[in-house]
Formats: sequence, C-alpha cells, structure tokens
Amino acid sequence: MNKITTWISLVAVLLVLAGCSTPAPAPSYQPSGTVGAAGIPVEVVRGGRVASAVLDDSPAGRAFAGSLPVTVEVDDRFGLALVGALPAGPEVSGQTLSTRFVLGEIAYSPEAEAIAVFHDDHTSGVASPGVVRLGVVTEGLDGVAAASGRVTIRPAG
Repeated sequence: MNKITTWISLVAVLLVLAGCSTPAPAPSYQPSGTVGAAGIPVEVVRGGRVASAVLDDSPAGRAFAGSLPVTVEVDDRFGLALVGALPAGPEVSGQTLSTRFVLGEIAYSPEAEAIAVFHDDHTSGVASPGVVRLGVVTEGLDGVAAASGRVTIRPAG
C-alpha cells in the first residue's frame, strides 16, 4: 500500500469511528517536548497566509527544524489535516508514537513518511501505529487551512 493510500485509509477509519460514537472528551495526550520559550519558532505558509508555530524542543522537533525550510504538496484530508509527503523525514527512531493529536498539532508519520498539520479536531485520534509530535501552530491556523496550494514550513523571522 503506498503512503498516500495509507493516510487516506487512516483518516477514513477515524471518520467512521467518529461517526459511530458519542463526542470524544478533550484529548489527554501530553506532548513529549515543550512549547514556549524552549521551542523553535517557525512559520507555516500556504497561499500567502502565514501561521506562527513552535516546534517542540525534542529530538524529533530539533531534527525537523534542521531540515527547514521545506515545501510540500498537501491534500486536505477529510477536513481534518493538511497532509503531504516529505522529501526527507526527520529521524524519529526511539520517539514515542501517539494515536492522539490536538488542534494545531504538527506531526510526522514515519510509516507514511508524511507530515500533517491538524486543523480540525472533530476526531482526536489517528490509526495505529500513530504519529510523532513535532510542534504546534500557535496563531493563524484557520487562514492556512482555508488557503490553497503547497505548504512551506520555514524558520520564523
């Protein structure tokens, strides 16, 4: 199964599960990295819209920051996340995979070798084996989600 098909299957399963259950409580997932002063400020750009984000001060966040800037073709998967294959993913071996995410989270799927920016939280989980959290969008998420075109993630400034 190719990587894009894997992501489509992942999101389709989530939507089916979300439609069959009562509304989920707020995610209890706690990021392994920190956000704030110790984070790495970046910008997420799409269609002329710019969102502020912070990559976690974690091995995965630092590895991803070292690959910036990066531009990827993305698809809006079921109104849930902007997803696109990375030319070269960050080194995430030994990092915790989670099947939970929070609104605005930037995550990497080692299985699909793709990045996701979650812009809706109508469901709060992804299929196993999960994703590695890289960071979170702190401002401007709606504008980037509503825009069209490729996504560029670059150092802030």
